[in-house]
Amino acid sequence: MNIVYLAAGTVLTVLFIIMLFKGSRYDYMLEALDSGDYPLKTIYSVGMAWQDMKLFRLRGKFGESLRTDTTLHYSRQYSEFYARIIWAQMLSFGHFCLAVFLVAKVLHPAPCPAFSWWWESF
Repeated sequence: MNIVYLAAGTVLTVLFIIMLFKGSRYDYMLEALDSGDYPLKTIYSVGMAWQDMKLFRLRGKFGESLRTDTTLHYSRQYSEFYARIIWAQMLSFGHFCLAVFLVAKVLHPAPCPAFSWWWESF
């Protein structure tokens, strides 16, 4: 089973690197973001690249809710921009954490005894 986790983690890591290069065309948009409000903003280009695919575009009830929230926090003029940035942040962190989790699962079988029951269920 470890080989499956390692293979999936490796594929996700390589895909992360590919998407990082593919999303580099959005770096000019990310430069203006404040590092305090948007941590690790350099990897948001992965989420921006994922948004180019139809499956991961910001749409539906969640998209409308996010646009409404950003309109309240920022002006209406910039709400679409910040909604896409926040969605890219979620996609980037999710992809990164999943890839690291799968590789870490193989390299370190149980993180600590307190969580070993949960860790073993995977």
